[in-house]
Amino acid sequence: AGCPDVRLVERAKQIDWSQLKNVSVMGVTAGASAPEILVEELISEARAHFNITVEEVVASRETVTFNLPASLRNTVKA
Repeated sequence: AGCPDVRLVERAKQIDWSQLKNVSVMGVTAGASAPEILVEELISEARAHFNITVEEVVASRETVTFNLPASLRNTVKA
């Protein structure tokens, strides 16, 4: 989408923050299976290096749900 520099990282500690010193806008995206705590870790680490403002941009809302199979529903107690 026109971004001049893109990086794939698993954890915030993989980022060389010195390379981002001249960046004014940074986008962060994560797949549905990425734990929210990893996104929060990245934001927290960015705050440790820069004065940042976080803006959540939602491109779409997930509406799909996955129910337990019937064979497991009866064995799981709420």
